[in-house]
Amino acid sequence: GAVVSVTTKGDANSANDGAILLENVVGLCTGSVAGMGSFAMFLQTPVGIVVVIGIPVLLYIAYDVTRITLNSRRIKAAEAAKQAEKESEKDEEIRRLRELLAEKDGAAEQAEGEKSAERSSDSGEEAAEEGAPQGAAEGDPPEGTEESAPPAEK
Repeated sequence: GAVVSVTTKGDANSANDGAILLENVVGLCTGSVAGMGSFAMFLQTPVGIVVVIGIPVLLYIAYDVTRITLNSRRIKAAEAAKQAEKESEKDEEIRRLRELLAEKDGAAEQAEGEKSAERSSDSGEEAAEEGAPQGAAEGDPPEGTEESAPPAEK
């Protein structure tokens, strides 16, 4: 039993090509992986195709859906934060404007009160100068009302 020749066969031939002496063989086997042929044969079966191609594709699809969902949530959170900031800025501006309006109303009321006081003191002085009661002096009854006399004693 020593190997003296190698028999080859072409892919399209049903018969062997014939024996070739080992001294005429150019190739040299430097190593082999045990079971690699069986794995190659497994890849050609439907289960092998699903395992090697189908599962990675499904994993990639799941990854992509998860990535898109998380990115969408991040964008929505950022938009919500931006909207909340705008709302806060609006509320702050409304508060500032209300304070400004209150100050303006307070100043207007104060100025009106001062003008009213000036008018009262001006009309009181005129009444005293003319000698006719104008109803503006202190203690005078308002116009259109009469003082009732104290009840007579019996």
